Amino acid sequence: MRPLAESIQTPDWQSVSLLGIDVGFSRTAKSTGIAVYDRGRLRTLTCVGSSMQDRADILRDHPRFDAIAIDGPIVFGADQPPAARTCEAVISRGAFNRRCKPGLSHFGFGLPLRQAATAIAADMQTRVKSEGRIVEAFPNAFLGVLLGDDDFAALGPIRRGNKSDAYYARLAAHKGFDPILDLLGWRDDALRATIHDIAKDGSRAAHDQRAALVCLLTAACALSGAADYVGDEAGGFICLPPKGLWAPWARAALPPSP
Repeated sequence: MRPLAESIQTPDWQSVSLLGIDVGFSRTAKSTGIAVYDRGRLRTLTCVGSSMQDRADILRDHPRFDAIAIDGPIVFGADQPPAARTCEAVISRGAFNRRCKPGLSHFGFGLPLRQAATAIAADMQTRVKSEGRIVEAFPNAFLGVLLGDDDFAALGPIRRGNKSDAYYARLAAHKGFDPILDLLGWRDDALRATIHDIAKDGSRAAHDQRAALVCLLTAACALSGAADYVGDEAGGFICLPPKGLWAPWARAALPPSP
């Protein structure tokens, strides 16, 4: 059902280039979050419009990337009519259903998001190195699997659309991002400070920037070989943190590979 995580390799963060994109497709608002990490520093954390030109403008001075993670359903190849995805079905069951269920992307509101994310992934093919990779991020699940039962009990009911912000804030308050950065050997105090400080910002832009940062972490996990994946070849894979960092409930809720 999912490829096994490769052996973890600590990248040289002084030479790596990563891109995280939180897909927005508003015609008017700057709702696409962009995070760029390049040669040892977070170079860009901002929001832009939804067009290809908007992305090109902000990425003009950046190199090609070692890994790119995009928050949105990515399905390449023949997919007409749009089919249900295994990755979405898997994390819609059991405890995942209550804590980090994705919206289904083969109909309704999810379909234009799927089309937008897949189009962005196709556009980004020219911006990833030949040996690099483009992966699908899902911040709700990336953050959610790192939270334990006690965390969810403390958070209580969360309004629709606010889960990623609540999960992010909870992890930041309890240094929940540090185990990932430590596992990856990512010794960047400025990046850690940004990850934690932006948790306190209640603006709409900060919401999209937080999602872009989670995408950046997703890209880093993929690049290092530390990531675990849910899905299949037909419907694509969602890239998640290494399972060794998952809370017990998340490991128990994931069905065994066939």
